[in-house]
Amino acid sequence: MESSKGKVNVYVQPTTSLGDVAVSICFKVDLNSCVMNKLNSSGCCDCLPSDSEVACAAYALYLAVYDKLCGNPLAAKNSKVGRVSVGHHNSHLFFTWNMKGIVSHVRKALGIAISAMKPGSLFSLYGHCMRKLGGKVKKEHFNNAANKLISGINQGVECCIVGKINMGKSTSDSKGKIDDMADKINNKLAPGSSNSPSSDYKDTTDCEHSDYTELKVNGWHAFVVSDYIRSKARGVEPIMCNKSLLIPVKPSNYESLKTKLKKQVSVFVDQKYKKLGDECGPVLAYLAISNSSLSCADVKKLCKVKPSEISQAISTNL
Repeated sequence: MESSKGKVNVYVQPTTSLGDVAVSICFKVDLNSCVMNKLNSSGCCDCLPSDSEVACAAYALYLAVYDKLCGNPLAAKNSKVGRVSVGHHNSHLFFTWNMKGIVSHVRKALGIAISAMKPGSLFSLYGHCMRKLGGKVKKEHFNNAANKLISGINQGVECCIVGKINMGKSTSDSKGKIDDMADKINNKLAPGSSNSPSSDYKDTTDCEHSDYTELKVNGWHAFVVSDYIRSKARGVEPIMCNKSLLIPVKPSNYESLKTKLKKQVSVFVDQKYKKLGDECGPVLAYLAISNSSLSCADVKKLCKVKPSEISQAISTNL
């Protein structure tokens, strides 16, 4: 089920196989995932590459959304949200959370999150993030980053809801509820106007990943490959970057690990995915949102995949 109103698109994938819903709100923006991961305490290098200012502004926006949804007890009571996460992949920034699948509660939480998305007002939070990276804080760099976020939001915001949610007994009931949700969320969207003067952050250093193996895979393929490696190579935690997957194993050692992993793909898929039947895609999509791994566009694709496609994706991209 899907509905678009103004600049907001809402996608809902109900399933009774889960106990709650995973909710995601995302928009398109390019930034450096290494910086985002470092700010989110999951980074793998001490770089300060190009687009660092955009990542800092994006993380500041996440902190603002977090504060409005669950930054204090009253906020959590109002939103019914206890925790918010952030991710960036495939040129999309997304904020995610889990909550009880009551339509009015989900709609309210999304409205609160949307209303907090005002990038141009977050200079102090941006400064905190940039100083954490060891960078220089200048207003023109912040303006440049905030303008890119505002542009991304104005291009369109996607909201994705996957899990146990009652959208009504009939198709017309479901259509009415999702249309109403999209309309009310769209009415909350007001990211503000661009700021000036603005300029790119120039004092940068390149990323250094020589101790990692980089797999050129993205979208839902990257998510299932990451899930497989994490399950079969215990202690190896792949890192989702913008257009690739970083494996914390030196390239010289990865080939032997790859050989072992390829032998077990079919059995793993049969045991962990095939038994889910038609619910395989929605359950994986729920996990992808819950782990802040994929954008709404990729989640929609994942909802429709079959176990045979997953097996092929893993084998091809290891």
